[in-house]
Amino acid sequence: MQTVFITGFMAAGKTVVGTELARRLGWTFIDLDQEIEAQSGRSIPELFAEGEDHFRAKEREALEALLPCDRCVVALGGGALTWRDNLEVVRNSGLLAYLEVDEEVLFERLEAGEVERPLLEERQGEDLQQHIGRLLDARRRYYEAATITVRGDREKSIETVAEELHHAIHSRLSANPD
Repeated sequence: MQTVFITGFMAAGKTVVGTELARRLGWTFIDLDQEIEAQSGRSIPELFAEGEDHFRAKEREALEALLPCDRCVVALGGGALTWRDNLEVVRNSGLLAYLEVDEEVLFERLEAGEVERPLLEERQGEDLQQHIGRLLDARRRYYEAATITVRGDREKSIETVAEELHHAIHSRLSANPD
């Protein structure tokens, strides 16, 4: 069973890098947030409106529904690994890769972003930056539990990051084909 899970903070580029990685591997790409919306028939902000625990339960259901998934690249939500035993489930189901991006770059992307992010609702400027820092600090240990870490900075193209990830995954899978 070969599955790659991509984790990282909001706006790290998990979906765009994951899509490119899946293309390079010839595998299926799955965005967990899109799966949650498809299964529930509701948007992520609507699910979050009922509380983060409600959303995380839906997220877990979507994760379990797609496993096992052979030859898949799965972009996880930024907080998916923090809930219950999701980290263990993911690590037991495939290879976990962390797309690491500097806090300053995340802030720039999120401040300019057009995607609604429930955990950042109504935060702007310095308040937004501080909140991103707190969330990132709280999640870092989950992200750093990944087998592979690839940096995604403003100087790197999506293709470059995907190629670095592809190389690291290929090396890892070649060393451990099961």
